[in-house]
Amino acid sequence: MRFIVRARSLSRHPLSWALADQAVASGANFLTIVILARQLGVEGFGLFMLAWLVLLFFRSLQGGLIIAPMMSIGPKQEPERRDAYYGAVLACQLALVAGAGALVLGGAWLLALLVPGSVPAGLAPPLAAACAGDQMQEFARRLFFSQDRPRRAFLVDVTTYGSRTVLLLALGGDAAQALWFVFLSSLLGMGLTVHGLAGLRFTRAGLLEILPRQWRFARWTVGSALLEWGSGHLIVLAAGGVLGTAAVGAIRATTNIFAPVQVLIQALNNIVPVRAAALLAQAGEVALVRYLTRTTALAGAVGLTVLAAGTAFPARILLLLYGPGYEPYAHLVYWWVAIYAAGFLQFPLAAALSAIELTRPFFVSILCEAVFGIVSAWILPRWFGLDGTMFGILVTRAAPVLVLGLFLAGWWRRTALPAHPARIEEGA
Repeated sequence: MRFIVRARSLSRHPLSWALADQAVASGANFLTIVILARQLGVEGFGLFMLAWLVLLFFRSLQGGLIIAPMMSIGPKQEPERRDAYYGAVLACQLALVAGAGALVLGGAWLLALLVPGSVPAGLAPPLAAACAGDQMQEFARRLFFSQDRPRRAFLVDVTTYGSRTVLLLALGGDAAQALWFVFLSSLLGMGLTVHGLAGLRFTRAGLLEILPRQWRFARWTVGSALLEWGSGHLIVLAAGGVLGTAAVGAIRATTNIFAPVQVLIQALNNIVPVRAAALLAQAGEVALVRYLTRTTALAGAVGLTVLAAGTAFPARILLLLYGPGYEPYAHLVYWWVAIYAAGFLQFPLAAALSAIELTRPFFVSILCEAVFGIVSAWILPRWFGLDGTMFGILVTRAAPVLVLGLFLAGWWRRTALPAHPARIEEGA
């Protein structure tokens, strides 16, 4: 009886649904990588991942411009104002989708004109469609988490990622077909969100009222997101140019071993910033620190266990997952242990800074990361090969931890610590 009561209690907990949702998303992504890596081979898979970086660019733009402000500002809205706020954010998201599609198609046309043969025939339309579908699905799931409706977000992702996996397994195909499958599966998932979005209200006056605060938050996070994409992926792009597409395929395939850690980090990013912002407003700074410390300690123990297990026999894991051809890259797994550890330490710092709406540190940290990434992008792969590339990725993950920690420590020293609801200056 106690077990049943405990199970019911866990099923109502937002973190349980966040973990389940991210498990579905990351599990399907894990299978997608395995399927494509087996079907396309190391070089073909690397080429696909280079194209996928375009989608990641627009996802980064969405994260800084739309998602990050919504996850912090949305939960603080009064109940009677929430539908108007989320309606205005939805309008911004639709505008971003339209602009992204135009940039993908226009950029592919211009690149093909300037460098004939650089863009595979027929790749741009499915890539533009995949970007649109991916953004709308991500917006829907984050919206539901922001509104404390994790079950609906879970249902959307089960439909999206489940159908995507089935399409890839049943039909297979090349990179263009895989991108079309991304779009089609996102449409299926979005079909479940229509009812959940029906109550949102959009007015021109509401949009004009909400945009200033949205922009004060996003002006730093969007710059940070774009710089993060450039610094984090530029060295991978350079490795593809210097070492060949097989290097890109190897980098992506080896990181896939630690998919459970990514599940954990992304699930925490779904739920912790929202609860941290609400807790800060209700109980003050001390309660916020206690919550983040406890969450980080518990999640860190789980993450370290997974990282240790993944390093036991990496070559055999690669052979089992992807087949022959990937075992020579087993040593990259040890680099990913350090990289994921640094990425994990970043999440509590980012959650705290987002809760107090202090977003400038995100831009500063990514600026430092970008400077290193730009300077080292061609040097490290050319002089030190794959190990140099992995070292560059590690530095770009560790730098934000140092910068965000320094800014948060400075804010803490300047802030009174009695347990009262926080008084936040908007756009700090």
